[in-house]
Amino acid sequence: MSKAPRQALPPSRHAAGRTHGSAAAIGVSLLLAACVPLKPTPPVPPPPPSACPRGVSPIGVLAVISNTVFRNNRPASNGERVCNGDIITTNGSGAGAVLPDGDRESDSIHVAEGTDPRFTWTQGGCLSVDGYNNGRIVAKARRHCMVVRTPDTLMLLVGASAQIQVTRNTSTQVVPLRGSLTKLQPLSAQQVNTFSPAQLTQQAAPKALQPQLHSLNVYTANKLVKPAVRLPQSEIKRIDSSVLPRAIVPITPPVHDTR
Repeated sequence: MSKAPRQALPPSRHAAGRTHGSAAAIGVSLLLAACVPLKPTPPVPPPPPSACPRGVSPIGVLAVISNTVFRNNRPASNGERVCNGDIITTNGSGAGAVLPDGDRESDSIHVAEGTDPRFTWTQGGCLSVDGYNNGRIVAKARRHCMVVRTPDTLMLLVGASAQIQVTRNTSTQVVPLRGSLTKLQPLSAQQVNTFSPAQLTQQAAPKALQPQLHSLNVYTANKLVKPAVRLPQSEIKRIDSSVLPRAIVPITPPVHDTR
């Protein structure tokens, strides 16, 4: 006697079985994924400050020419604000420039490799470059007056530009490029802070100690230690060209002087 053929399950039951199996597989996958620990997301570094703290006067903006430039011991960014009392330092390959507010194409302080100046406004309205113990700067002071203090000398720039290079515990080399660069008598930080530009000019050192234009002048302990050496024009042009090119000046909105 022949057996009756087995009847196939209705198509709807096959579909339901496949759907149930797929849902179960997805559920297991999700459960396993939930058990895998997620990698922690690295913290996002805060953006560079765009303004100075309340009550602190702005100095200007920082242009980073080559890495690494530090502002108050923290790696700095191009276009970052520089505030009153800030210390700008560079490592062996870093270089930058501080562009004071007002007219950033006429005034600048180029900071070469291995340099450590501190920037403040004096009550008399000059930009003070102090606490400067090593390295080289090229300062251009056309709109602002500047006072540069090194361990070996104190210089006043009014409508002038100069290269100043400090060799730690040795000497300070001064090369006036143009304008009025005056060596001052030894003054305290309080005197520099309170004197007006005219009063500072009255504190000029004797004529025999004044730096000679386009010459290498070497100072130790506020004394001119050797006669000035006249530099060739090719060397003067080379030094002058180390000033920040206008092409890399950071494009930032004008900042009003709030002092």
